[in-house]
Amino acid sequence: MLSYGEQMVKNILDSLGYEGLYITNFPVRKKELGLANDACYFLDFYFEQFKLDLEIDGIQHTQPEYAEKDRIRDEALIRNGFEVIRIPWRGNRTKEQQKKLLSDIEAFCSVLAQRRSASFGS
Repeated sequence: MLSYGEQMVKNILDSLGYEGLYITNFPVRKKELGLANDACYFLDFYFEQFKLDLEIDGIQHTQPEYAEKDRIRDEALIRNGFEVIRIPWRGNRTKEQQKKLLSDIEAFCSVLAQRRSASFGS
């Protein structure tokens, strides 16, 4: 199940033509990342072709305990060849918040377009 912010980002990605290029809530076993744990991390938007994880972070991710868990998670993923991009989600109530979200998604889509272009050229 997607959070409200994740659903909004999904709608934007789909409207930009990225539907079908990602898997939501993709499970990655922590043990496969070299961690002594049988649980999974769930990647918000996983672009398998590029081993790219897009995370939509709610306000709770600014709290120290969440930030530390995110750091450990990201380091484990990166050590195993994943790329992690995080977009902060602070709601969509004001024009400024809407502009910031769209700007962050546009920046992400630019990175994604570069990856796609590079993979077509290889």
